[in-house]
Amino acid sequence: MIEQVRAFTHGDRYKKLDGYRTFASHFHIEHTLDFLQRQKQQNTDQVPKGLEEPPFVKAFKANGVDIVHLAEFHVNHTPDFIAER
Repeated sequence: MIEQVRAFTHGDRYKKLDGYRTFASHFHIEHTLDFLQRQKQQNTDQVPKGLEEPPFVKAFKANGVDIVHLAEFHVNHTPDFIAER
């Protein structure tokens, strides 16, 4: 049964379509919290060292995703970020 299902999942990878990019949107991950914490630790307003390519980027690429829109401010305690937005 699982093999039949996999036939529709492209091996759990988005199928490449010539002339198109694969876009995925609205992921709720904790990247921004880590990003902001590292900015403070490194006293910078730039991309913190070590996050030039966050670990999740490799996972998206491995699954055929070219472009990702993160919904980063939708973390568990979003109201805390209202003033910082």
